[in-house]
Amino acid sequence: MDSPNLVPEKPADHSPHYWCTWYAQNYWQQRGGEITDFDQLTNLGAQEEMSHHNIFNEKDGWGHYLKRGREDLTFLIDHGWQIREGDWNTTPGRPYFNFISDPADFPSYADLAPPEQMKTFNEELQALGWRGLGIWVRGGASMADMETFVKWSKQAGVTYWKIDGGDTGQFIAMKAKNKHYPELIMEHAHAPGHFNANTEVPDAEEYPSTFAAGESNAERTLNNLKHTDIIRVYDVAPHLITPTTIQRINDILLQTNGDPAYKAVLNSQDLPYVSMALGTGIASKRHPNYMERTWNGRDLHHQLEDDRMMQFRMNEVERLGRWSRIALPMAAGVGSYRRSEHILIDHFTHDEYSTWNRGTYGKTLYQGAPAIMARHMPLPEVEADEEGNAMMAGAPW
Repeated sequence: MDSPNLVPEKPADHSPHYWCTWYAQNYWQQRGGEITDFDQLTNLGAQEEMSHHNIFNEKDGWGHYLKRGREDLTFLIDHGWQIREGDWNTTPGRPYFNFISDPADFPSYADLAPPEQMKTFNEELQALGWRGLGIWVRGGASMADMETFVKWSKQAGVTYWKIDGGDTGQFIAMKAKNKHYPELIMEHAHAPGHFNANTEVPDAEEYPSTFAAGESNAERTLNNLKHTDIIRVYDVAPHLITPTTIQRINDILLQTNGDPAYKAVLNSQDLPYVSMALGTGIASKRHPNYMERTWNGRDLHHQLEDDRMMQFRMNEVERLGRWSRIALPMAAGVGSYRRSEHILIDHFTHDEYSTWNRGTYGKTLYQGAPAIMARHMPLPEVEADEEGNAMMAGAPW
């Protein structure tokens, strides 16, 4: 007899997980062979890679990634999709906080009204099987403009805004969405840098992030957690992504533990198994492209350079989507949080292939995080077997 399938057939009605175009945009700069100018691999160059063709062309468009996971994920377009010049006295918004697609990049939408642009965009993505369209913006806008953008999003069926810095004073976007479109998910973030503290200390007692109690980002983040839907712990350098990200989650949960006032869900970037274990959202940016752009004959991808080869682990993101049909992320203040006092430390010597952060080249950097973490359950007991592999049971760490 076949074993029963415990995974629901349909996606969850409401989910904060998304796949984001940003790392693909970065990789597609000078794509197609040997890199001709290393110094021209920039954020501005990545913005220029955003286009309707790069998303939808059937040969290798980004909209065709994650064949088995699209229905569980919002497809979020990042920096570069909007108009950057306009008469801002008559056009709602400003260069990086408007909802009008660049006609040079999206010519098929050029003659449509802004809400119809987004609605058509959304329908094209849903036709490929994605949950729908998510939008990147930065900065802020007036209440009148924000209400306009929320109404446009409702009309178009857009259900996620990634506000990548800004709007954390009066939370105007949240007020507008609560008034007109409560189903819209809002994400806010403050960039805490690519690493946590003590990067050059090989045996520090701890490697706190700027989110830790008393640090520069702590008070602001705790306030944000009370006023938005999602707080992303932000991008980190790829080789130390796991300890850096886990430590940031730890630093926040230690302060929000059991307090329902902290209603926002944490977003742990592109660590699907961490997300499943700790009840966080995900902003996956990995993609399957490899050896399509080289530097001295070696694949160069500053965002995905890692021994794990994330390009070949797209199914981890698909698994997360299936998991979300059973267990959605929890708000930062839900339940209890426990962590072990034992810290695991990782290190890596960086070079021009390792990361976009050129200040790290030639340096061995260290990051650490708690060995064991648990939400809403007792802290597991772990011991090592004869070969040094960690396993459940035995004395606690």
